[in-house]
Amino acid sequence: MPPVVTPTITIIIAQCVQRSFISPLAGPDPRLKPCHLHCGYSNAVRLLGGGPQGLPNVLEDFLWHAHGGEQGNLPGSEYVHVVYVDDEHYDDGSELTEQHFVQFGRHCVPGEIDERGVEGYRGTGSTAEWRELRKGRDRKSTRLNSSH
Repeated sequence: MPPVVTPTITIIIAQCVQRSFISPLAGPDPRLKPCHLHCGYSNAVRLLGGGPQGLPNVLEDFLWHAHGGEQGNLPGSEYVHVVYVDDEHYDDGSELTEQHFVQFGRHCVPGEIDERGVEGYRGTGSTAEWRELRKGRDRKSTRLNSSH
């Protein structure tokens, strides 16, 4: 009788995958960054795609597969769990909050609308929706780029 193999559980910790830190920028000029903590133009293109070469969005592609794909049932995905760790700062007017914004720039404030008119601060594309999923599988996930 073959031995029973216990599947390995994989936990992916997606820390600060938020528009304040990772969002498309119009160009490489650092003044275009929404705050001092943003990863910058080159890294945003490397992770989210686009740019002059029309690169693919590898970050969302990776997380889409981790969540189980279109139907949430890609083989092996039941053993993958994604934990989103988000930064969040309520603008409560306190001295500590103001000092933090002076040091790093205003970022991750719930309810704010960004420079493109997008409400909220969580996620880049589908990752905002995926945060709401229980184990990433309770409803169908969507893709931003239909070419994947």
